[in-house]
Amino acid sequence: MKEEEGVKWSDLFRRVRNDGLDRPSFYLKGSREWLYTYDGYMGGMETLDEILELCERRKFVTRRTGSDSPMGISTHETFIAFLDGGLEIFEGNSLFVDPSQGAYVRGFNALRWLLCQLGIPQPRRLKGEEVRPDCDRLEALLEVAALPFVNTERSKPG
Repeated sequence: MKEEEGVKWSDLFRRVRNDGLDRPSFYLKGSREWLYTYDGYMGGMETLDEILELCERRKFVTRRTGSDSPMGISTHETFIAFLDGGLEIFEGNSLFVDPSQGAYVRGFNALRWLLCQLGIPQPRRLKGEEVRPDCDRLEALLEVAALPFVNTERSKPG
Protein backbone atom coordinates (compact mmCIF):
# COMPACT_ATOMS: atom_id res chain seq x y z
CA MET A 1 0.00 0.00 0.00
CA LYS A 2 1.23 3.50 0.84
CA GLU A 3 4.12 2.18 2.97
CA GLU A 4 5.86 0.99 -0.18
CA GLU A 5 5.42 4.45 -1.70
CA GLY A 6 7.26 6.13 1.20
CA VAL A 7 4.21 8.09 2.36
CA LYS A 8 4.48 9.57 5.86
CA TRP A 9 1.51 10.39 8.10
CA SER A 10 2.29 14.08 7.79
CA ASP A 11 1.93 13.86 4.00
CA LEU A 12 -1.78 13.10 4.52
CA PHE A 13 -2.73 14.68 7.86
CA ARG A 14 -2.06 17.96 9.67
CA ARG A 15 -2.60 18.52 13.38
CA VAL A 16 -5.22 21.23 14.01
CA ARG A 17 -6.72 22.65 17.19
CA ASN A 18 -8.68 20.27 19.39
CA ASP A 19 -12.41 20.01 18.78
CA GLY A 20 -15.19 21.11 21.15
CA LEU A 21 -14.78 17.93 23.21
CA ASP A 22 -11.03 18.65 23.53
CA ARG A 23 -10.11 15.65 21.40
CA PRO A 24 -6.89 15.91 19.39
CA SER A 25 -7.79 16.60 15.76
CA PHE A 26 -6.09 15.92 12.45
CA TYR A 27 -7.17 17.42 9.14
CA LEU A 28 -7.02 15.24 6.01
CA LYS A 29 -4.97 17.45 3.69
CA GLY A 30 -6.72 18.46 0.49
CA SER A 31 -10.17 17.33 1.62
CA ARG A 32 -11.67 20.83 1.65
CA GLU A 33 -11.55 21.06 -2.13
CA TRP A 34 -13.52 17.82 -2.41
CA LEU A 35 -16.09 18.78 0.24
CA TYR A 36 -16.86 22.39 -0.72
CA THR A 37 -19.92 21.56 -2.80
CA TYR A 38 -23.68 21.97 -2.70
CA ASP A 39 -24.43 18.26 -3.19
CA GLY A 40 -21.96 16.94 -0.62
CA TYR A 41 -19.09 14.53 -1.19
CA MET A 42 -19.54 12.41 -4.30
CA GLY A 43 -16.29 10.43 -4.02
CA GLY A 44 -13.04 10.80 -5.88
CA MET A 45 -10.48 11.64 -3.20
CA GLU A 46 -8.49 8.39 -2.95
CA THR A 47 -7.53 8.57 0.74
CA LEU A 48 -10.97 9.69 1.94
CA ASP A 49 -12.66 7.00 -0.16
CA GLU A 50 -10.35 4.39 1.37
CA ILE A 51 -11.05 5.63 4.92
CA LEU A 52 -14.82 5.65 4.33
CA GLU A 53 -14.65 2.12 2.94
CA LEU A 54 -12.71 0.92 6.01
CA CYS A 55 -15.31 2.46 8.33
CA GLU A 56 -18.19 0.97 6.36
CA ARG A 57 -16.62 -2.50 6.41
CA ARG A 58 -16.22 -2.28 10.20
CA LYS A 59 -19.84 -1.08 10.54
CA PHE A 60 -18.91 1.81 12.84
CA VAL A 61 -21.77 3.88 14.23
CA THR A 62 -22.46 6.73 11.83
CA ARG A 63 -24.53 9.90 12.22
CA ARG A 64 -25.37 12.12 9.26
CA THR A 65 -27.11 15.49 9.31
CA GLY A 66 -27.71 18.09 6.67
CA SER A 67 -29.55 21.29 5.90
CA ASP A 68 -30.48 23.33 2.87
CA SER A 69 -31.84 26.83 2.43
CA PRO A 70 -33.86 28.68 -0.20
CA MET A 71 -30.73 30.76 -0.82
CA GLY A 72 -28.93 27.70 -2.24
CA ILE A 73 -26.68 27.13 0.76
CA SER A 74 -26.27 23.60 2.03
CA THR A 75 -24.33 21.94 4.83
CA HIS A 76 -23.79 18.25 5.53
CA GLU A 77 -22.07 16.68 8.52
CA THR A 78 -21.05 13.06 8.99
CA PHE A 79 -19.60 11.59 12.18
CA ILE A 80 -18.29 8.03 12.29
CA ALA A 81 -17.48 6.93 15.85
CA PHE A 82 -14.62 4.57 16.68
CA LEU A 83 -12.00 4.21 19.40
CA ASP A 84 -11.36 7.54 21.17
CA GLY A 85 -13.05 9.69 18.55
CA GLY A 86 -13.58 8.89 14.90
CA LEU A 87 -13.98 10.65 11.60
CA GLU A 88 -15.88 13.91 11.21
CA ILE A 89 -16.69 15.26 7.75
CA PHE A 90 -18.04 18.75 7.08
CA GLU A 91 -19.41 19.39 3.59
CA GLY A 92 -21.36 22.14 1.91
CA ASN A 93 -21.04 25.44 0.11
CA SER A 94 -21.22 27.89 2.99
CA LEU A 95 -18.21 30.15 3.50
CA PHE A 96 -18.91 30.96 7.14
CA VAL A 97 -18.78 27.66 9.02
CA ASP A 98 -16.47 26.50 11.79
CA PRO A 99 -14.81 24.15 11.36
CA SER A 100 -14.53 24.74 7.65
CA GLN A 101 -15.28 22.03 5.12
CA GLY A 102 -12.95 19.09 5.45
CA ALA A 103 -12.42 15.63 6.88
CA TYR A 104 -11.06 15.49 10.42
CA VAL A 105 -9.85 12.51 12.41
CA ARG A 106 -10.63 12.95 16.11
CA GLY A 107 -8.49 11.18 18.70
CA PHE A 108 -4.98 9.73 18.83
CA ASN A 109 -6.11 6.10 18.70
CA ALA A 110 -8.46 6.76 15.79
CA LEU A 111 -5.61 8.35 13.82
CA ARG A 112 -3.20 5.54 14.63
CA TRP A 113 -5.73 2.84 13.69
CA LEU A 114 -6.35 4.52 10.33
CA LEU A 115 -2.61 4.76 9.70
CA CYS A 116 -2.29 1.03 10.43
CA GLN A 117 -5.11 0.22 8.03
CA LEU A 118 -3.68 2.48 5.31
CA GLY A 119 -0.21 0.92 5.67
CA ILE A 120 1.43 4.17 6.74
CA PRO A 121 4.29 4.03 9.28
CA GLN A 122 3.37 5.26 12.75
CA PRO A 123 4.78 8.60 13.90
CA ARG A 124 6.64 9.00 17.15
CA ARG A 125 4.52 9.79 20.20
CA LEU A 126 2.52 12.93 19.42
CA LYS A 127 2.29 15.98 21.69
CA GLY A 128 -0.28 15.25 24.40
CA GLU A 129 -0.36 11.52 23.71
CA GLU A 130 0.23 9.46 26.85
CA VAL A 131 1.06 6.12 25.23
CA ARG A 132 1.72 4.99 21.69
CA PRO A 133 -0.33 1.81 21.14
CA ASP A 134 0.63 -0.64 18.42
CA CYS A 135 -1.70 -1.86 15.70
CA ASP A 136 -2.57 -5.11 17.52
CA ARG A 137 -3.59 -3.19 20.66
CA LEU A 138 -5.83 -0.88 18.61
CA GLU A 139 -7.52 -3.87 16.95
CA ALA A 140 -8.10 -5.38 20.38
CA LEU A 141 -9.69 -2.14 21.58
CA LEU A 142 -12.07 -2.24 18.61
CA GLU A 143 -13.19 -5.72 19.60
CA VAL A 144 -14.35 -4.51 23.02
CA ALA A 145 -18.07 -3.83 22.99
CA ALA A 146 -18.07 -0.33 24.46
CA LEU A 147 -19.71 2.93 23.52
CA PRO A 148 -17.45 5.74 22.32
CA PHE A 149 -16.55 8.44 24.84
CA VAL A 150 -17.51 6.25 27.82
CA ASN A 151 -15.00 6.01 30.65
CA THR A 152 -14.74 2.30 31.43
CA GLU A 153 -12.59 2.75 34.54
CA ARG A 154 -14.45 2.25 37.77
CA SER A 155 -14.19 4.97 40.35
CA LYS A 156 -12.05 3.98 43.30
CA PRO A 157 -13.57 4.26 46.77
CA GLY A 158 -12.04 6.60 49.18
